[in-house]
Parts: sequence; structure tokens; C-alpha cells
Amino acid sequence: MKLIIYFLLTCLIAPYLSAEMTPTLKKMIELRQKQDKREQEKQKKEWNDPNNKYLRELTKKHYGKAVHGDKEQEKLQKNIVKSIKENK
Repeated sequence: MKLIIYFLLTCLIAPYLSAEMTPTLKKMIELRQKQDKREQEKQKKEWNDPNNKYLRELTKKHYGKAVHGDKEQEKLQKNIVKSIKENK
């Protein structure tokens, strides 16, 4: 008897709940898509920034090597600073 009651309640309540959640889920999906689009535009803008392109080239040039420890990291950072000063 309990099983039949649970089954009937599930059949009657489940469609009602899913029908109510659909607009909310759609709204959440739309907001997430808008946020993703804004983040993509921001990344694209940063990627195309001339200063960032220059820094990426310098980092690629210097950090193409493997870095082992803090001393080597500091050396590479000093080299980047030197090359920036030389190119200006």
C-alpha cells in the first residue's frame, strides 16, 4: 500500500517540479553563457594587447629553458628586465 502511495505521489509531484525548474535552469544557463562570453572577450583583448605580446615573446625566449630552483628563476627574470631595457 505504501509503495502504491509513493508511486502515485512521485508521478504527480515530479512533473510539476521539473516544469517549475525549467525556466530557472534556462536563466542560469543564459547567465553562465553571458559570463563565459565576457571572459572570452576579456582574454582575447588581453591576448591581442601589444605589450602582452611583447612580454609573451620575451618569456618564451627566456623560459624556453627548464628552470631548476629559485636562483635560476631570478637569473631569468633579471635577463628579461635587461632585455626590456635594451629594447627601449
